[in-house]
Amino acid sequence: MIFNSFLFLLVFLPVLLAGWFGLNHIHKPRAAQVFLIGMSLWFYGTFSLKFAGILLLGLAVNYGINAAVRACFRRRKAAEIRTLLRGLMVTGIVLDLGLLCLYKYAAPGVSALWGIELVMPVGLSFLTFSEISFVVDLCCGKQEPVGFLDFATYITYFPKLVEGPITFYPEIMDQFADPDRRKFKPEHFLRGICLLTFGMAKKLLLADPLSGVADYCFSGAYYLDTLSVILAASAYAFQLYFDFSGFMDMASGVSEMLNIELPPNFDSPYRATDFSSFWKRWHRTLTRFFTRYVYIPLGGNRGGTLRTQRNVLVIFLLSALWHGFGWTYLLWGVLSGLLVAGYNVLLRGRIKDDGGPVRTFFLRILVFALFAFTLLFFGAPSVFVSMALVRRLFVPRFPGWIFAVAGKLSMDEFYLVNKIISMMAPALQDAAALSELLVLLTVCAILAVSRRNAAKLAHTMSLSRRNGIFTGLLFFYCLISMTGVSTFLYFRF
Repeated sequence: MIFNSFLFLLVFLPVLLAGWFGLNHIHKPRAAQVFLIGMSLWFYGTFSLKFAGILLLGLAVNYGINAAVRACFRRRKAAEIRTLLRGLMVTGIVLDLGLLCLYKYAAPGVSALWGIELVMPVGLSFLTFSEISFVVDLCCGKQEPVGFLDFATYITYFPKLVEGPITFYPEIMDQFADPDRRKFKPEHFLRGICLLTFGMAKKLLLADPLSGVADYCFSGAYYLDTLSVILAASAYAFQLYFDFSGFMDMASGVSEMLNIELPPNFDSPYRATDFSSFWKRWHRTLTRFFTRYVYIPLGGNRGGTLRTQRNVLVIFLLSALWHGFGWTYLLWGVLSGLLVAGYNVLLRGRIKDDGGPVRTFFLRILVFALFAFTLLFFGAPSVFVSMALVRRLFVPRFPGWIFAVAGKLSMDEFYLVNKIISMMAPALQDAAALSELLVLLTVCAILAVSRRNAAKLAHTMSLSRRNGIFTGLLFFYCLISMTGVSTFLYFRF
């Protein structure tokens, strides 16, 4: 089950809201939590019952660590507690990462040796990091041991299960502990509907139509020319952004209906004017996790320039490993880390933020171009494909493949126009396809650098009749566009 599906919108969501607020209304908060846990397991179990079993296994392991920490404080002396807590923390991290590595990296070997097919559970990487953050904070004294029901609510809370965001226990459960948030609030519900709608529009109307263009780029790398690589790389950069941020908007919108705020994962990254700030705006909760549990313990920026940039490179290497075990991800991580480190050493403090609109415009294009270039490694199935794309990019060739790339755009909105052109002026079909793709990329660019992204728009727009009609029409348009919905790109992580 995914957010932009008829099952979720027409069955799951109404049942969820009615049960959650209904049980809280009759003053049954614990029953409401059990109900929410059950609904979350149903949501996750629709992908596979095995996935739900793995989720429960992780829950049991980490709650066992929680119970062991509670027992330590009850029965041990202070000197013994420190040693035991350190051992429990290492045990929890090893078990969590071991399960992740088994499915993410060792599955092919297990299948080859024992004939057991291991399928990577959806969102296991996001879940693992949320569990690790709890265990580390618990064993370091930043988090008190918690009850089973609260811990199960935190782990299974469905809006953050599949693609994140990566959360910390207090920022979620402190909200659940607030009695006022258990009451139905029409304003939160309406703003949640708006954000859910904007997220669906990003996914269905922008990201999905671009998927054919991006896929063709990586499958036909050896036949493309310079312009087609530029066009396809731009399409993939926008597809990745609107796909991932669209899911985040949908997750945040659904959570907003329950009066629970998820931490923001994107802050208009394509508005960044340098590559360092770009990564502070993109996938912010992953950056926050690595900063808190890796970058700062390594010394952060306190050990001088060289050590600081070494720590930056370590973060990007770990990020590459988190995304996948392969040379393409490794090269993407190294390249991205070197670009950030290079900016920190050579350009930080020399580029002013108030350089004027023209300078800002070109700096944003530069940052976008650098990111799109790194994606030639991130999205490619192999290093050979990546290098083929790089060669096509830097060795000018123009045999006309750009029209073949543009022809992979799939938008029903242009169906009538294309039908008329095919009947009245078939010679213009290639030019029309290219024009349509350029129009869509222009719309994506305008929305990506808008001053108010979807999250800010949903929280600041007035709840007027005009905005209600607009949101309703957009929601309906998304509903009729849900045939043949593709999966989300970040499900595989």
